[in-house]
Amino acid sequence: MKNKFLFSLFIIVLLFFSVSVIYSQEKKTEEKNLLLEKRMTIDFKNTDIRDVLRAIGIKFGVNIISESDVTGNITIHLIDIPVLEGLKLLLESNGFTYELEDNVIKVERKKDIGKINIKVKNDSLTLEIENAEIKDVLREISKQSGINIIADQAVQGKVSCYLKNVELKEGLKSFLKANNYLVSEKKGIFYITKGEGKIGVRRRGEIAVDEKGKISLDISEGDLNAILDELTEQTGVGIIRYGTIRGTVNAKFKGKTIDETLGLLLQGSDYVYSKEGDIYLIGDGKTGAGAALSSSKLIRLKHIKAEDVVKILPSYIKQTDVKVVKEQNAVLVFGSEKSINRFKHFIDDIDIISPQVMIKALILEVSKGVTRELELRGGYFSPDTTQMLFPELTRSYAGSTLNKALDEIASHLELGTISHLPGDFMLTIHALESAGKAKVKAEPRIATLNGNEANIDVGWTGYYRTTTGTPENPMIQLHSVSAGIVLKIVPWVSASGEITTVLNLEVSSLKGISVSGLPEISKRTASTTVRLNDGETIVIGGLVQSTTAETKAKIPILGSIPIIGDLFFTSQKKTDDETELIIYITPKIISGGEGIIIE
Repeated sequence: MKNKFLFSLFIIVLLFFSVSVIYSQEKKTEEKNLLLEKRMTIDFKNTDIRDVLRAIGIKFGVNIISESDVTGNITIHLIDIPVLEGLKLLLESNGFTYELEDNVIKVERKKDIGKINIKVKNDSLTLEIENAEIKDVLREISKQSGINIIADQAVQGKVSCYLKNVELKEGLKSFLKANNYLVSEKKGIFYITKGEGKIGVRRRGEIAVDEKGKISLDISEGDLNAILDELTEQTGVGIIRYGTIRGTVNAKFKGKTIDETLGLLLQGSDYVYSKEGDIYLIGDGKTGAGAALSSSKLIRLKHIKAEDVVKILPSYIKQTDVKVVKEQNAVLVFGSEKSINRFKHFIDDIDIISPQVMIKALILEVSKGVTRELELRGGYFSPDTTQMLFPELTRSYAGSTLNKALDEIASHLELGTISHLPGDFMLTIHALESAGKAKVKAEPRIATLNGNEANIDVGWTGYYRTTTGTPENPMIQLHSVSAGIVLKIVPWVSASGEITTVLNLEVSSLKGISVSGLPEISKRTASTTVRLNDGETIVIGGLVQSTTAETKAKIPILGSIPIIGDLFFTSQKKTDDETELIIYITPKIISGGEGIIIE
């Protein structure tokens, strides 16, 4: 009994609502029919469209709601036309449209959806977009490709683009860059925001961080502050900014750390940064923030002297910001993180291993008669004698002509180079020594660093006595006199492996004793700069010396008898000898040549 009652009640309620809905629909239809039956005549000239719509609503009892973008003045003249038809003409002729719902007419600006034709196939993208909403385009690309795209509120407006069969991600990035949007990718999600820049200038913006934390950046006319925001978002590092960071950046690079990236972005600006733990602090270096962001760093040097660094500081590093710590062979630099990093790069460029050069010298004294023989051997001539020891002999000579040429230059100091000495060269020298025709005066070796002087001194020091004062009080003094060979060499190794050698040579000898009893020294000097290959030999020749020797032999006791001894018991011999000094110098790189490129 109870169930029947509840069922009957349900049927009554259902019938009531059905009748209400039918009545409501009939009422709406009736109201619409009344609007269709009503006719209007209007005449407006350069009148605000909102005022026109308000007048129509009041006149015909119609509820009209206008969207905020329904603005502007209109001019219209209509005579005896149905209300809805006249309203449609009024709105559509001025770029607006309407929708009738529940006896309410909603007026809004007519939307132009543009042209959107998107195809994604096999990771390839084709776009044919014309004056379409950017968000509608992105929504369709995401729907077809499955790519996750997040666009912020600034991403809006019309876009146009034509691409055909372009790689999907590359095509998406190109499309966004061309329409002045910044795009970044993080963990498979594309983040898009509006780019900054000057009107009429093509802008682009792309920031990517790989799995190792290395940053790749391609920015044109990008806002510096927005780039810092994006770096924070993608890298997860904290960046604190003092004041407002302004500026426009154009940059393109790959595989940089966050420190390198900040240094490059801020370089050339007044902004500086420092690092506190994992937080980067950025501010204007010309304000009070600059002092707060300053720090110091001790940089130890590996190969050069700390004292030499301050002598060659570039113009962008103030000498007052660099202090030498001699005990640690280090420099202490003060400044922002940016300036300290620039200084570290400068140190990396100059603090390299300096090449070490071994200087080998061979100093020979030969009799004039064998000079030609030794020069020919040292010159390492081919059979036609086309490669000569001295610069004057650079063409082919035959027998007597060659000897004559050698005789002509023997009395001059001449220089020449030899690519390498023949294997049996020293055997020839030893043979000449055995025959008494040559003498190896010295064969020194000395090593020196690139650009530093090597000094070879082969000689002797003698003493002579002078007497001054009165016979009753004589003053005797000893004086020293030196003679021999002094050779000073400064090698400079170039990046190509050539050795520029600065030579200063001094050859001196005791010429004799003057009338006053003082020694006379003959001296010859030469200075030159030559360029040699590694292991090449330079020859200095033509240092000719003439000597006269007198020997006297006598029979003991008898030879000392005045007059008779000299006539009958003594023999005297005077000999003249002429010798030539030849010096062979061979520089050889023995260490520190890692940066040298031998061609």
